[in-house]
Amino acid sequence: MKPFPYLFGAIAIIAPLSISAAPAIAQDISLETLLQGDPYPTSRPLGSLDDRWRIVTVVGQPETASMMQFTGAMFGIGPNTFYTRGETVEIAGESFLVAYRQPKAEPGVIIDPSLEVPLSLINLRLTASFNDFKPFSLPGELARLRQQSEQQSGFPFPFPVPPPSAAP
Repeated sequence: MKPFPYLFGAIAIIAPLSISAAPAIAQDISLETLLQGDPYPTSRPLGSLDDRWRIVTVVGQPETASMMQFTGAMFGIGPNTFYTRGETVEIAGESFLVAYRQPKAEPGVIIDPSLEVPLSLINLRLTASFNDFKPFSLPGELARLRQQSEQQSGFPFPFPVPPPSAAP
């Protein structure tokens, strides 16, 4: 009699299931392919994002280390916000998170589902932290971006400035 004959049958069933549930590893891809929009478009409409996406703030990229970012932080402009599904790609031996940058909520920009969000590749080795993970909701995100746009409409002078008076 073979010991534990049912064990091998259970392994045959469970092994494929565990492999399909394993996290995806970074795809090795060329920058040229990415710049051509394959497999990730270089920009996409905000309305194309669904509940599989997450909103995350990223701190520590070299572009955020400039004096302008420091000055911006003094005026309440925070770290960069991105939309991601957590997919990664590998380019030249470096791993990057595939994400789309939150659009700038500037006055005059029409904030609707057709608003384009640009592709960003976030170098995982150079990132200090990922913060504030939130599920993506299109109505909620549109409302938040509209609110930011309204708050920025008076920046840097949020008070009414009278027109210059005419000379007598």
